[in-house]
Amino acid sequence: MVELWTHREEPETADIRRALHAARVLENDPSSPTHLRAFAWHLAVEIHKAVGWDLPTDLSLASCRAAAASISHASSLLVSDISEQVHGVSNPVLLLGALGAGRSIFGRWDLVPASGAVLVALDLEGKGQLSATNLPAIHGIRWASPGHMREIYEEHATAVALNGDQVMVPDPELVIARSVSRGIGPEDPEALIFCGAAFAAGSDDDWTEVTHIATALGHRDSPFELAVQLGIDRRLGLEVGRARRSMMALRRLIRR
Repeated sequence: MVELWTHREEPETADIRRALHAARVLENDPSSPTHLRAFAWHLAVEIHKAVGWDLPTDLSLASCRAAAASISHASSLLVSDISEQVHGVSNPVLLLGALGAGRSIFGRWDLVPASGAVLVALDLEGKGQLSATNLPAIHGIRWASPGHMREIYEEHATAVALNGDQVMVPDPELVIARSVSRGIGPEDPEALIFCGAAFAAGSDDDWTEVTHIATALGHRDSPFELAVQLGIDRRLGLEVGRARRSMMALRRLIRR
């Protein structure tokens, strides 16, 4: 679905079939994650819109549509709250968390569930620094100083509009580098975000930069561990040797 999303504006016939198949599978599985059903709904709608078609009338995607509406509503509330806090702030503010990552990778605020965010005032002087965590499962909004990561944050972020104001969102390589493998499974929203960011980064040069950022955050191997854990390392063309792969597996066993 991540791959289909990247060329949703110019889909091929096979892409339409694949998008509908994914939506049907998720719709018919009552245990499928809400965020994947929502993503499948948006994907099907966007691909059909691109070719000027409506969704098939015999296609029932009530659960996917409801999931998309729920996430969109929650996202709009969070965007409004963030907008109130950054309105009038003249200095650059970096938005970290699932909301900003989703906007950066998928181009929309409403594709992944988010219950909070960290707002980083990039020019704030101070010794505080964000912890080296994955897209944090935050509730609410908090401000933080960039600490020793200021230059990296400034270099790997892009300005976007948010309700008439401007914020920075992390580029894919920063999203990947902030990811940690512990506690994340394929069914989690963080996995969708990671896969999207990994697909967007793609090249060896970007992954070299990922390693640099992750090292600065204190978890150099975590992005590679998560790629291996999710089974996408070979598809991304990552060189993860047998020794390194064994070491990663050993670390996962120890954590259990």
